[in-house]
Amino acid sequence: MTYFDVSKMIWPILDNLGDGNLEYLGCCFFVGSPPKLVTCRHILEGATSATAQSPSDKNFLIENIKFHHKLDLAIADVRSSEMQIFKPLSCPLTMGGELVANAYLKDMIKDSKSILPHFSKGYITSTPLGSFLNQGRGVYNLSFPSLAGYSGAPVFVFNTTHFAGMLIGNHESSITVFSHSEVDDDGKKWEEKTVRVIDEGIFIGYNDIMDFITQNI
Repeated sequence: MTYFDVSKMIWPILDNLGDGNLEYLGCCFFVGSPPKLVTCRHILEGATSATAQSPSDKNFLIENIKFHHKLDLAIADVRSSEMQIFKPLSCPLTMGGELVANAYLKDMIKDSKSILPHFSKGYITSTPLGSFLNQGRGVYNLSFPSLAGYSGAPVFVFNTTHFAGMLIGNHESSITVFSHSEVDDDGKKWEEKTVRVIDEGIFIGYNDIMDFITQNI
């Protein structure tokens, strides 16, 4: 079996804060020919000097940024020959379909900032209305959360370079796992309950991304 090291295909995005200080903002990946950088709009909005860090630890300035007018989506260019390309799927995204995500977590090790690779695996829990006919468009929910640092990461089929979309954040819901109420002797009612919060990652479908790239060639 061929193993794809996707860590080299997903690059961290850093903002240069001056005096050698870099802030980790999120992830990006590359699609198409010539390669286009794909990431979230909220990652690049407000960044003063955003760069993408290659597998060789070189930082390349992110240029020619274009923001989608509605979706949390941005595309851009970097002047590098190190990019490896993801390919869009060509099938409907259905509930129960298994997908994975590779991204980075910013952590502190011995008082210095480090960007650590991280892996999540799960399945699609919700699809947009009409998505079977309008495949790869709209916003989808996943069974795993988009952790801090996951924004801009591709969601793809395990051990392939075929991506289903891009993580943009979370949908938060809650369920009550315990509830109890009583009325005391004075007629006052009191209640206690335990609530579990559930975060589901949400991602933009692959065809919305490809449409935006095509519109801006």
